[in-house]
Amino acid sequence: MPEERSRTTKRKRITVPGGATVDVPVITQISFVDPFDRYQETIFTIDNSAKASREVRVDTVLDPGGPNSLDVERIKTWKVSDPFDRHQETQLIMDNETLGANPPPYFITHLKTHVVKYFGADRNNWIESELIDEFAVRDPFNRNQETRFVLNNPPDDDAAQADPADPEISDTANGIDPPWRTDPFQNIVRISSPGAVISWAYLPESILPGPAVGGGYHFRLVQGPAASGASITLSDGRTGIVTGTFPTVADVIFNPGAGVNYLAFPWWIIGPNTDPDTDPSAHGGYHYYDVPGPTGSFSQTWPFSGYTYQFGLAPAVFAPAGSLSVSFGPVALTVEGVPWTLTNIHVAFAAILESDFGATPTNMGFQPFFSATFEPP
Repeated sequence: MPEERSRTTKRKRITVPGGATVDVPVITQISFVDPFDRYQETIFTIDNSAKASREVRVDTVLDPGGPNSLDVERIKTWKVSDPFDRHQETQLIMDNETLGANPPPYFITHLKTHVVKYFGADRNNWIESELIDEFAVRDPFNRNQETRFVLNNPPDDDAAQADPADPEISDTANGIDPPWRTDPFQNIVRISSPGAVISWAYLPESILPGPAVGGGYHFRLVQGPAASGASITLSDGRTGIVTGTFPTVADVIFNPGAGVNYLAFPWWIIGPNTDPDTDPSAHGGYHYYDVPGPTGSFSQTWPFSGYTYQFGLAPAVFAPAGSLSVSFGPVALTVEGVPWTLTNIHVAFAAILESDFGATPTNMGFQPFFSATFEPP
């Protein structure tokens, strides 16, 4: 049973729906040694250009979430020559048509396969390929004797990614790519669909009479669906229904004690003396929170502080001024009756650095900000 000894790879940069690109490694040379035949080595050099000697069919791979697609080739017959045996030609027939009912495996006549994903730069775009780990070849000129070949394929997604140092060999000038041509030992079976990001933004508005003698903030929704069951329109024109626990932002009511008059708008303050939050995701006064997973939810309370002279005397100090409470998720998205997968919820909220105290919150943009990211099944 010949086993793989070595391989040489190059890569093809495939454009997926939405315009992103994904690098797919392709084998251009592979060698096998047979431990039961004096370790005889067989070397296959593989031409993945339009000039390759192979019989193929074109298959259309649909993304799992909608109308986007990618045309790919399926190899039916692959012609190879052995340079060590007077360049004798052998035709290898590959069954890349018999599909399983509940993949993976997708192509069930191969002895052993597994599926990996190749990712684009942001990992939101991907191409899924079924790698052939073991296959059998029958020789009709030698009593249909069967030879089994074993490949040393990468075991998982991380190991499967294309080497950026490999040459890029797409052959779009000669009638292929698309349909995309890879090596004989893999079949592209799925592609990513553009996901959906639904966002909510709020605008803080002052509640009279004002910060010096009371009042507070009301947070008005200025972007995003208002209630569970709302419909949205995706970038491709389809309609989705969003349900679940939408973001809630409670009013902040100032509660100044006796003799406390705030000198400026109270807000969430961070700095050497007042930082109530040790979250390392704080950057430039903004804090970001991400909760991955299909059941993601988030809740947080931020204490507000106001700058005041204590009992009218210097020096000024930061005094408690109420708190802001938010909650969000989980949420769900259904597109044309098909549930999509919630992959992440995101929350962003701005704090005022001590050195910047006195800034008006309405000058810092919409906040808090929430978003939910969904992927098709």
